[in-house]
Amino acid sequence: MIGAAAKRKRMNEPVSRFEKIAHVSLLSALILVAFSVPYHFSPIGFFYEEFLAGAISVVGGCLSWALMPSFRSVSVLSLVWLLWGAVVAVSYSLGEYTVPASGLWYLVYWFVAALAIVWFSRMKSLFGVERLILVCATLLTVALIVQVIGGMAKFYGFLRFIGSPEMPVTRLPGLLNQYNITAALVSMGLASSFYLFICRKIGHTMLACLTVGSVILLSLTDTRSVYLYALAFLVLISFILSGIRNGSSRREKKRIMGGGLVIIFGCLIAIFLAPTVDSGLIKVAPSDLDRSPVENTSSTRSIGDVGIRFAEAQKALEVFYQHPFFGVGPDNYSYMSFQMDEQVPTLNSSFGLPNHTHNIFTMVLAEEGAVGIIVLIGGMVYLLICWVRLPCNREWLWVGSLLAIFFIYSNVEFPLWYMHYLVMFVGICVLIVPSASFRIDSKMLNSGTAIAIVVVMAFLGDSLLRGFTTLVRATAQNQWSEETVARVSGWQADSFLGPYAHMVEFGNIVPGRVDMFASLRSLTIF
Repeated sequence: MIGAAAKRKRMNEPVSRFEKIAHVSLLSALILVAFSVPYHFSPIGFFYEEFLAGAISVVGGCLSWALMPSFRSVSVLSLVWLLWGAVVAVSYSLGEYTVPASGLWYLVYWFVAALAIVWFSRMKSLFGVERLILVCATLLTVALIVQVIGGMAKFYGFLRFIGSPEMPVTRLPGLLNQYNITAALVSMGLASSFYLFICRKIGHTMLACLTVGSVILLSLTDTRSVYLYALAFLVLISFILSGIRNGSSRREKKRIMGGGLVIIFGCLIAIFLAPTVDSGLIKVAPSDLDRSPVENTSSTRSIGDVGIRFAEAQKALEVFYQHPFFGVGPDNYSYMSFQMDEQVPTLNSSFGLPNHTHNIFTMVLAEEGAVGIIVLIGGMVYLLICWVRLPCNREWLWVGSLLAIFFIYSNVEFPLWYMHYLVMFVGICVLIVPSASFRIDSKMLNSGTAIAIVVVMAFLGDSLLRGFTTLVRATAQNQWSEETVARVSGWQADSFLGPYAHMVEFGNIVPGRVDMFASLRSLTIF
C-alpha cells in the first residue's frame, strides 16, 4: 500500500501553467499553420510546413521529456516505433544507394515521429483523451475553413499579390497537384466538424456551410472522388448507427440524425452547385488563368489511371522479388524504379511517377521487404485491437474516422510521406494505445538528453532548409536543366534532404531524360 501511495504521489506531481500553455501553443501552430496554408503557397507553402511540423515535434518532444515527472508515462506505441526503426536501420545498412542522404532523410522522419510520440503522450497525461481530442477537432475544423477559403481563392488566381511564381498559371487549389492530400485534410476537417456538432459546439448552419464549401472544393480537384464520397458516407453512417445504438437520450439521437441529413443534402447541393460556382468565378478571375500542363493531360475527376497503379504495383513486386527480406532500403525505390524502366520498358507508364507507388503497402514491400511488411501489418492489427477495445462513444468514432482517412488515402497517394501528416497520425495513435510507466530521477539526464536532441535536429534542420531553399529558387526560376541538377547535387551530398535525391539519381542514370523535370516541375514530389 505504501508503494502504491508513493507511486500515485509521483504521478501527481504538480504541472506548471507554462507547460500547458506551451503544449497548446505548439499544437495550435502545428495544425493551424501546417494544415491550413494551401500547399505551395508562398512564403510558407513550399514544403516549409513540413519543416515547421518537424521543428514543433522536436521542441514538443524535448519539452515533454525534460519536464516529465520522475515517474513518467510514455505510450506503448513507442516500442512498436522502435521496432520499426530497427527494421528501417537494417534495411538502410543493406541498401545500395547512389545518394546515401536519401535514406538518412527517412531516418530523420522516424526520429521526429518518435519525439512526436513522446509529446502526445505527455499531452494525453496532462489534458486527458477527451479534452485533447476536443482541442484537435476544433483546430482541424478551423484549418478546414482556412483551407477551403484560401484554396478556392488560390484556385481562381485571387492571391497573386502574395507573389508565388505559380499563381498566374494554375487553377489547382490547396495542395498543388496533390489533390488526394487536400482531400485527406478536408476529410479530417469534416469528421472533426461533425464531432463538434455532436458535442454541441457548432450548429446546423455551420455544419451545412462547412459541408457545402468542402465538397465544392473537392469536386473540382480530387482525382478519385469516389474514395472521398464513399469514406464520407461510411463515416456518417457509423456516427448515425452509433448514436442510435448508444445515444443517451432521444434528443441526442435526433441531433445525430439531423446532422446526418445536413451532410447528405449539403453534399448533393454542393455537387450541383460546383459547375455554376466554377463558371461564375472564372468570369471574374484573371484573364490569363490556365490549367497546369499536367492537368491538361489527365482529368482530375476520373479514375482512368487505375491501370497506372497496377503498373506501379507490378514494378514494386519486381523490386521485391530481387530484394525479398529487407528490400532495397528506405527511400531507395526511385533508383530501382528508373532501373526497371530501362530494363523492362513495359513496366514504364506514361503518367506513372517514378519515385513512389502511391500505396503504402507496395512501397514498404519494395523498400523494407517482407520483414517491413510484417511489422507494418502487425502494427496495424495492434492499433485495430486497441481501438476496438475502447468504449464506443464520440471520441471512439472520431479516432476511427481519422484512422480510416489515413488508411484510405495512404493507398491512393501516400500522405504519411509528408511530415505534418505523419506527426498527426502518430499523435492519433497515441490516444488509443495504452501507456507504460517507468522512473528516471536524474534531472540532468532529462535536460541533457533534450538539449542534445535539439542541437542535433537544429543542425539537420539548417542543412535541410538551406538545401531546400536552393531547390525552391531553381523551381521558381524554371531552371530545371543539367546545370541545375549538378548544382543541387552539390548541396544534396552535404545535406539530408532525401526526398529530392531521386532527382540527382535520375540525372546520373538517365541523363538524356533530365528535361522531363521541366514539364513536371509543378509536381510537389519533384
